[in-house]
Amino acid sequence: MKRKNILLMVLLACLLTFPGLAKEDSNRLARISNHGYVEQQLTVIFCDGPVYYRNFNEETWHRVELHQTLMHGDSLRTGNHGYAVLAWSADNLIMVKPKSGMRFTVQPQQLPQVGIQLFKATLMLSARDSGLIEIEGRHASLVVNHGDTSIQSNDNHELIKAVKGQAACRLSGMAQPMIIPESYLLEIKPDGTEQGLKMFDPQSEYESFRRFSSWQNRFSELHQQTQIDIPFTIDQVKINGNFISNLPVNEKGYYQLDSGTGKIIRTVHLQFKITPYPGPHQNFELYLGKELAYAVREGSEGYHEVVFPVPAIPEFLCAIHSHDSLGRKIRIFKAGFEVQNQRSKKLLARRFCEEMSLAMSRHDHLWLRGHISRDYRDWQGNTHFDFLKVFEDTLRTYRDVRLWLHPFRYEFSDRLIKVHLNYRLSALTADWNYRYEDRGSDIFTFIFEDGYWRLYSKTSGLFFARLKVAVDLRQGVLAGRVVDERTRTPISGVRVTVQGTRFSGTTDSMGEYRFYNVTPGEYDLKFQKNGFGEITATKVTVKAAGEQFK
Repeated sequence: MKRKNILLMVLLACLLTFPGLAKEDSNRLARISNHGYVEQQLTVIFCDGPVYYRNFNEETWHRVELHQTLMHGDSLRTGNHGYAVLAWSADNLIMVKPKSGMRFTVQPQQLPQVGIQLFKATLMLSARDSGLIEIEGRHASLVVNHGDTSIQSNDNHELIKAVKGQAACRLSGMAQPMIIPESYLLEIKPDGTEQGLKMFDPQSEYESFRRFSSWQNRFSELHQQTQIDIPFTIDQVKINGNFISNLPVNEKGYYQLDSGTGKIIRTVHLQFKITPYPGPHQNFELYLGKELAYAVREGSEGYHEVVFPVPAIPEFLCAIHSHDSLGRKIRIFKAGFEVQNQRSKKLLARRFCEEMSLAMSRHDHLWLRGHISRDYRDWQGNTHFDFLKVFEDTLRTYRDVRLWLHPFRYEFSDRLIKVHLNYRLSALTADWNYRYEDRGSDIFTFIFEDGYWRLYSKTSGLFFARLKVAVDLRQGVLAGRVVDERTRTPISGVRVTVQGTRFSGTTDSMGEYRFYNVTPGEYDLKFQKNGFGEITATKVTVKAAGEQFK
């Protein structure tokens, strides 16, 4: 009796000596017990629909009960509409979807403490500073130390997605694990070969597990309550001296980086302000894709900065992480960037030409109205309204209007792309009896305005007007190009005369000449220019434009 009183007095003295510690531990235990977590036990904290378990030495499946503890060797399966949430201690959450089956090994004295062998399953593992659970699929094993990772295992493939944070995956027969960065997935074929890492949208994966969103939020809140680090935010982000809010955005939501001269951007200078202003002991890193990290340094005027070379691929994701007191990486900024170089601009110009040709064949007035710049003006003085008026008149007057554009040379300056191209315009008359075709060369200038590429200028005026004149009068079009016989380069300023007629003129900068409303027949053409001499082409046949495709 005397010994018991002494022990009781010692225990009471300890509690009085460390009242804050006892209170903190009791509060944490209260929070954990309220959420259903039990230390070093695999507990069912939520089940809905048909969810069953079976002991290792039994053949009968039993219905799972809430707050049930699963033992070593137990198996669990969910029906077509069965959902389950399991917890190992307070640092691991396992969310199981319907049509899943798995077996557990529970050994608290070893590492990993819990093993999950999948037969056919879809689940997500959320871990906080743990790494105590190993998931074994058909051809790979998975460990998550901090973050959220989903895995789908079936007869067709195994799909592992690092939704938040990173995951370690070891393929069968490999000694070294593979690190799957955040926002990347790994697909493994039925024969065990992996497809390589691919990017995906983490938000879409969270959306597919929205049935468990309330449990994910509670799990995060529980750990945020014990977080002692200050949350940081980032604003006033500048890249190469420009605020990203002023940069154009492509259809994927990536900010577009452009040097303005057509030259390739070699380095990126990223500047940003961190709130609250961090102390010297706080560390920040910039991550580009697969574990390529750069240290963030303190800059001037309250900015932090990092300078890094442009990745080899034109599109890349940029994420900034802070390091907390436990060494965990917490993402505080993420954005995608697309580097606009000459190759990517050429692709944009080609795509614009393809879309313009498609809009012609579909009689898409809305597309043309939205992709002709309000400041449009060609070399003959036609404006935005002139272009649209002639275009719409052409589509109303003629049938089966087709336009082919074939770019072959590009020039870049600031927001403009100047494209040298060949074109071919074809149309049927309203009575469907004649088809006219116009061929030639032109120079289109595209400009980036309000997030869209638009037609800013043309060199040769409106080719729709040429079509109208030639078809309505049922006359012919005499056209050609004059080139140097030796160098094959176009010659401008050559005087071209159709002998015996009133038609005469000079070639343009592309060496081209064109005469409309020429009466069908045979003609002699005389070409002359100072320094080149004179030459005559005889018996040049001109046919009515509408007779070309009878």
